[in-house]
Amino acid sequence: MDERGSLIVLRVFAGWNPEALSTFLETLGREERLHSGRERPNSFFATHPTTSDRVTRTSRHAADLTQTARDPIAENRADLFVRLEGLLVGENPKEGVFLDNRFLQPVLDFSLRFPPRWQAQNGRHFVVAQAPREDALVLLQIAAEGNDPLEVVRALEAKLQAKLLENTQVMQINGLQAAHTVVGVRGSGGQTALDLTWISHRGLVYQIIGMSPARRFEDYQGVFAETAHSFRPLSAAGRSEIKEARLRIVRAREGETLEELVGRVDSAWTPAQAAVANAAEENTRLSGDQLVKISVKQPCKIQTRPAVSE
Repeated sequence: MDERGSLIVLRVFAGWNPEALSTFLETLGREERLHSGRERPNSFFATHPTTSDRVTRTSRHAADLTQTARDPIAENRADLFVRLEGLLVGENPKEGVFLDNRFLQPVLDFSLRFPPRWQAQNGRHFVVAQAPREDALVLLQIAAEGNDPLEVVRALEAKLQAKLLENTQVMQINGLQAAHTVVGVRGSGGQTALDLTWISHRGLVYQIIGMSPARRFEDYQGVFAETAHSFRPLSAAGRSEIKEARLRIVRAREGETLEELVGRVDSAWTPAQAAVANAAEENTRLSGDQLVKISVKQPCKIQTRPAVSE
């Protein structure tokens, strides 16, 4: 939806002040500048105009709109902040988290160590990491339900009409049933080597794919094997490392700055991040009992899903 459509929705259905969208976009621009010099997650999927351009366009269009009457969602600012207390901030640990190059999945109960310094991303259906030279990647995904990796290999063999089983090695990886093979495929970019490992865990078979040009496969084969063999059930120590960030509302002390408040309450946000979240400046003197939004990291209690039964 473009900015004009967004503003019409705000006017007709929500009853919000259309000019507030421009204020929100300005805040979004401040948040983006905090990441100056670093690629934002999913930035290569971005298709919208630049934030500064959107601020100008939405502000201009909002001037021609009329706010409709609606009952407020909160009686006042304090009541609104009470409603925000405890909201999850940032990534949901249930989807899995990265700690350095380790990927920990508490719901599915596993961990995997990706190669150091590879650029990793947690997607909806897979987790992928790309080599620094962008000539290799490792991808993790759920291949099927079941407890026999060879069943997945047979199904893939039938689908591709290619011989896979005869070159597949059966093994165990950290006590889990597994299978491994290497195949070559030819595409428009030339010959590609695929290092394929299937691992059964709690009723699901996971597929770990290492991919590189065939001419570079020897350089990466050891890395692919090391990654696949790092797959293991999530330990109690690993689970305890997983934290979640929750929004907390705190009261400022008379005359303290955001920087001082952040240090006092052990916020997970930096003073700059807290300033953006509260539409303020780091060195602004706060009034006594002023309500301030902060983020606090805490242990998360995530239950492992029951094993999938056949």
